[in-house]
Amino acid sequence: MARVGLLILASLLGSSAALGQAAQLSIPQGARVRVIANDARGILRFEGLRADTLVLRYPDTDGPLLLPVGTVQRLSVSGGRRSAGAGALRGLGIGLGVGVAGGAVIGALSPVNEDAFIEVSRGESVVIGAILFGGIGAVIGTLAGVSKPGEKWERVDLQRLRVSAGAGGGGSVGVSFTF
Repeated sequence: MARVGLLILASLLGSSAALGQAAQLSIPQGARVRVIANDARGILRFEGLRADTLVLRYPDTDGPLLLPVGTVQRLSVSGGRRSAGAGALRGLGIGLGVGVAGGAVIGALSPVNEDAFIEVSRGESVVIGAILFGGIGAVIGTLAGVSKPGEKWERVDLQRLRVSAGAGGGGSVGVSFTF
């Protein structure tokens, strides 16, 4: 009976390790990855996975960077460059938002001149500033988004595999798997 229990335990431990590595190997070798960890940060190349350690490489370096999976806070893999249209829409949204907010603040802080030819209230000044600077921001953002569309990043779920086993009294064995 004890041999059957040991065979079941060995089978479960072996299959769980294979499942954990299969989940981690969804990143192709040589892919660009963005890492935020305790000891490293930046855009690196994925070289592989050894047990519970990521093997990465900084561009223009010879040696690999061995990073324990437990220290990784965030890992994203590059999905390639965005299209010019997607970059333009992203830039348009950012530029428009920043321009409207900045224009509204500038309009709110501008002094009201009651002796002017056309009198503009504070509220009208906020609206004019938001429209004017929002339009300028939208144009600049769109041009920047077309010229530098950026990369698409997909976050990798870091499934940490923890396996614990213990022997109980009376010949029983307990196994716990956490994904």
